[in-house]
Amino acid sequence: MEPPGLGSLGPNCRVAVGSLNEVHVMPRGRPHHTVLVVSPEDRAQLRRWTKRRKSSNGLAQRASIVLRGADGEASSQVASELRINRNTVGKWRRRYLERAHHGRSAMNRWRSS
Repeated sequence: MEPPGLGSLGPNCRVAVGSLNEVHVMPRGRPHHTVLVVSPEDRAQLRRWTKRRKSSNGLAQRASIVLRGADGEASSQVASELRINRNTVGKWRRRYLERAHHGRSAMNRWRSS
């Protein structure tokens, strides 16, 4: 339950009440040093892969990991909701960032990975 007057804090926040009834809002999970930025073209393709019935489960899962990371969700939360290991979430976030960093389309070769 949220303390009164704070509004919606979102799923990535935790509230702690101190000894003097001061309220602290803390983000959940470890902060990421690199922000996961997804281009509009990649975001559209990722969404298609998550919705398409003929996409493999692995491809849809990788797409969902990247989309959730781009929306600011913590890796631990993504892992918990998708029922996968946190390391798997980190691996696909990292791979997306590496491919985007090298100037290649980050979506190339995802279908075969």
